[in-house]
Amino acid sequence: MDQSPSFRSAALAVLLLAASLMPVSAQQGPPTREEMAALDAEMRRVCLQNSAFPEVQILKGKISSLTGDDPRPLQYTTNTKCPTEKEKAAILAMDRASGACRQAFGRLANRTMPPGGEVITSNYQTKRMLLLAYLYEGALTYGEYHKAFAELRRVTDEARTNFINQYVAAANAEQRRQAKLAAQRAQIDTDRILQV
Repeated sequence: MDQSPSFRSAALAVLLLAASLMPVSAQQGPPTREEMAALDAEMRRVCLQNSAFPEVQILKGKISSLTGDDPRPLQYTTNTKCPTEKEKAAILAMDRASGACRQAFGRLANRTMPPGGEVITSNYQTKRMLLLAYLYEGALTYGEYHKAFAELRRVTDEARTNFINQYVAAANAEQRRQAKLAAQRAQIDTDRILQV
């Protein structure tokens, strides 16, 4: 996934648009741009903390999520090695430490997705954990892990975009339907007044 500032800004704009069309609950309205930025910053901060743990340092340069790097560069996707026993221990430590990252990601995704979108977030988290488990088991090399992870991110981003677009289209259709009903009611009221 492109992590450039312009891509993040565009992604933030799409999420804000979708959030603005969500039903406003009595407790919590759509997130503001500031809230979205704060949630995103919290997620990035918490998730990159994993790389600070000494036991996972051995994985730097092998697992891109530890540095926030794009998982597609050759350094990651061409690595044909499976984890050593020391690296497996580091993968377990990284997994234990990443619970807070998953929670921060879930808060961001669930706050910015229309109702029902949490399934996409949950599926992403589950599949990411499976990929990490396959890497740990040696069923995937580091390169295969990164290719699969890049594809998972692409598919998840596509699913989110499609879900938001469908939600926006349905919300727009409902708004048009409500406007049409209001116009019909107004016409009926006008006709009644004119008949008097």
